[in-house]
Amino acid sequence: MLLTVCACKNQTDAQADVSTDQETTAGLNDQGNESGNKNSQSDIIDQKEQNKDSDQQNGGEDNNDKKTSQPGDIVESIDLLNIEMTADELYDDADIIIVGKYDGKSFTVVPDQTKEENVIGTLFTDQVVSCERVIKGDAQGDIRVRRIGGKTDDRNLSSNDPELQEGKQYLLFLTAGPSVVEGDTENYKIVGGLGIFPIDSDGNLDVSSQDEQDAQRLLEIYSQQ
Repeated sequence: MLLTVCACKNQTDAQADVSTDQETTAGLNDQGNESGNKNSQSDIIDQKEQNKDSDQQNGGEDNNDKKTSQPGDIVESIDLLNIEMTADELYDDADIIIVGKYDGKSFTVVPDQTKEENVIGTLFTDQVVSCERVIKGDAQGDIRVRRIGGKTDDRNLSSNDPELQEGKQYLLFLTAGPSVVEGDTENYKIVGGLGIFPIDSDGNLDVSSQDEQDAQRLLEIYSQQ
């Protein structure tokens, strides 16, 4: 039993010696690391000072290289919810139904912010359509079709409201548009954001987006004189 105890004691002493050696080695390593870290920090400080001096020397060039914002660069967007409507619903909701052509003439309308019903920040664009044929209602001459979205010197507002393409002819289902400025010009908006159907150069109405029943009904409306 005595031998066994001594053996355990010697093993413990050996472990202690090893532990002491490891601690000593670790201490030396830590000192080396601290010295290395101090040197690294000193190098970083020197580099920062060099970069600072370089930035001060090149400050004028850097400022000149900065891009300045241009009028209309900031783009805002509005997504409108359009509810699906049948051809008969479009017909019933329309104040006027016309066949007309858009030649590219348009006006940006900035709402009067003193009018309580106006949404602050909204812009509108009036696209002028030449009325060629009236199917429903009373209309003649140039018709202003108003959509949400527009561009000023410092703003650019886009939306998914239908936008007429220059030189194109359309079948349009229109209802009275909003009055957003004092003494506003009479204008119309597209019913439900859906009452717009292009007509090709041969005079054919494009109803490819509609189901068979609504397509047939739209062709009947288009053929009305």
